[in-house]
Amino acid sequence: MRGGDADRRSEMEEDGKPSKRRAGAGVRRVVDLCVGQRADGDAFSRWVREASALRGLSCEVLHEDVVEAAHAAVCAGRLRVGFLLDLTARWWHFDDPYVQLCYAVKDAGGLVIGDPDTAMMADHEAVTHHRLVRAGIPVPPTLVLRRWMPDREPTREERKLLGDRVVIKPARGWGCQGVVMDARAELSEIARARDYDRTDDYLIQKQVDYVRLVDDLGVERPAWWRVLYVFGEIIPCWWSPEDGYYRLVSLREMWTHELLPLARLAGEIARITGMQFFSTEICLAAERAAPDALYQAGGRPFYVIDYVNDQCDLRVQSVDPAGPPDEVVQHLAERFAELAWRHRQGLPLDGHRSLWLRRASDGDPTI
Repeated sequence: MRGGDADRRSEMEEDGKPSKRRAGAGVRRVVDLCVGQRADGDAFSRWVREASALRGLSCEVLHEDVVEAAHAAVCAGRLRVGFLLDLTARWWHFDDPYVQLCYAVKDAGGLVIGDPDTAMMADHEAVTHHRLVRAGIPVPPTLVLRRWMPDREPTREERKLLGDRVVIKPARGWGCQGVVMDARAELSEIARARDYDRTDDYLIQKQVDYVRLVDDLGVERPAWWRVLYVFGEIIPCWWSPEDGYYRLVSLREMWTHELLPLARLAGEIARITGMQFFSTEICLAAERAAPDALYQAGGRPFYVIDYVNDQCDLRVQSVDPAGPPDEVVQHLAERFAELAWRHRQGLPLDGHRSLWLRRASDGDPTI
């Protein structure tokens, strides 16, 4: 336990073991900010505890050793969680203790990020796909096969839209599990991909070719970005589908490469899905944009590729080269502590829109 007064202690001690001071006398303990993730001890956990302590907030990480005890305490009314940041619930797996914890905290009146009902719908890519299409968001041409449909090859008209190479992925996939890249839209490959989970719907999408752009260091990068959205704040990062490398976008790069559509698309996805914290993958395609395309740069169209990642990668680049930059993760930890403080004070959480960008590498203070 870090931060907060003694009367705000929860059911867990600092070492992650259940507290011996059970609320047998009917005293309900309160934790201002809980982070639901399967392991403790990472940089994000340390930073969010430090940021919480500075604001006088109690804060705990509900890792695998304590999540079931915490869930039982919430259900029994012995523990109240004011603000729960979920980073690990396996939506659509209702026996997952983190799914149950999210619903227990929500039912008890706590704020859960992401809200379990909202996150569950956003996590289902077939559901989100149709919502984005209806809203005019550019997504790859897609064929949806429902779980009860037999394996089949695309029709001639569908093949014209999908092209020669496709991505086949489950609608409720976890990470990249079950995703087949660079596949052919043929019966044998579709059937083999669906064998990963025959209880799920599947999306067969055109594999979009992307261009490469030069950043302000002179490095040529894939025109592919992971854009984080957190309560109105938008954090665009270069991201490589080849090796997972992140680099925070600078203001100069936003201007030079006409990247403002990244922010517009992230904001629209937030509005459409109701999600308050997520990341999305967007690329600039190696094709000509239609004359009336709303989201384009240099005459090429943007595509939203991976719609909503509701549990963002919060590893740090200094430990794992495929993690986000350390300053991004630390900034998010501070943001969530600030949001939990505002929630405790009854203040609004999402009143502004802002971009969080890297200063250009030449040190020009105007850029």
